[in-house]
Amino acid sequence: MSSQSSATNYIWLLKSITKYLYQIGGPILICIGSLSCILSLIVFTKKSLRKNPCSLYFISYNIANLILMYSS
Repeated sequence: MSSQSSATNYIWLLKSITKYLYQIGGPILICIGSLSCILSLIVFTKKSLRKNPCSLYFISYNIANLILMYSS
């Protein structure tokens, strides 16, 4: 009986850890990701960098990344 009880407690502990990781970690990762995309957009839209073709790819990547983060 005690082994079944400890297994149940272990399963409950893992479920609660997963729940709190999604509740706390998810919004933190979204904030950090949004901040990095916005800062990258600010950097790559500078006049001196807009002349570089790679800069256009990075701009479109960051816009797509922001759309993906907030639509899913």
